[in-house]
Amino acid sequence: TLSGTIPMTIFEMPKLKTLKLGGNLLQGELLDSLHRCMSYSLSVVDLKFNQLGGSLSFFQSFSELTLLNIRQNAFNGSVELLPTKASPDGNGCAYSPVISVLTHMDVSYNSFSELGTLPSSVTTFTAARCALSGPVAPLGVLTSASFIDVHDNPNLTGEIPSEIAASKFLLYLYVTNTSMQSAKVGYSPGLNLDSSEPQTFGTGDNRYECPVVHSEASENAFLSI
Repeated sequence: TLSGTIPMTIFEMPKLKTLKLGGNLLQGELLDSLHRCMSYSLSVVDLKFNQLGGSLSFFQSFSELTLLNIRQNAFNGSVELLPTKASPDGNGCAYSPVISVLTHMDVSYNSFSELGTLPSSVTTFTAARCALSGPVAPLGVLTSASFIDVHDNPNLTGEIPSEIAASKFLLYLYVTNTSMQSAKVGYSPGLNLDSSEPQTFGTGDNRYECPVVHSEASENAFLSI
C-alpha cells in the first residue's frame, strides 16, 4: 500500500501512457498551480479509492486522456473537463482547445457540487453519490454514451435531456434517488423493466451487472434506472 502525495514528476514523464495507483492511501491536493506549461502524454489515469483532493481542472492539460477514474476520493468543484493543449506564450502559458479522446470518466463518490461542461466523446460516464445539485442539462452532450450513472444525487434536478433519452447508443441510464424527471409527467421515458436476464457491461474493475429496461424512447436500447 502506497501513502503520501503523488510527485508531479510522475505525471510529467514523457513516455508514460498509463498510470494506475488505485486502492492506496495517497493524499494531497492536485491543483492547477502545480502544473508546468506543458501538455501531458498520459492516456489512462486511474486514481480510484484514495484520499486525493483538488478539482477536475487539474486534468485539463491531459490532452491525450482516454480514461479517467478518480472514484472515491475527495475532489470537489464542478464536474467539468474540456481538454486543452498548453504551450509557452512569452512569460505566460497559452491554452488551445483540442478534440477530446476521453471515453471513460468515473468521478463517483467525491464531493463535487454541480455538472459543468463535459466532452461529447465520453461513452461511459459515472458520477454517482457526488453531492451534485442543480440542473442536469449538461448531460445532454453525451449523445454517444452507452452508460450514464448519476444515481444518489438527490439535489440533481431538471428534465432528462431528450438528446440522451432518444440516443441510439444509450444502453444504461441510472437516475435513482435524484430529482430528475421526464418532460412528460409519469413518463421516465416509457420504460419496461425486465429482470429475468441481467445484463453485464464492461470488463474487470469497470464491470457492471444490472437488469434490463426496455425504452420506448429508443426502441433498440436498454436502460437501467
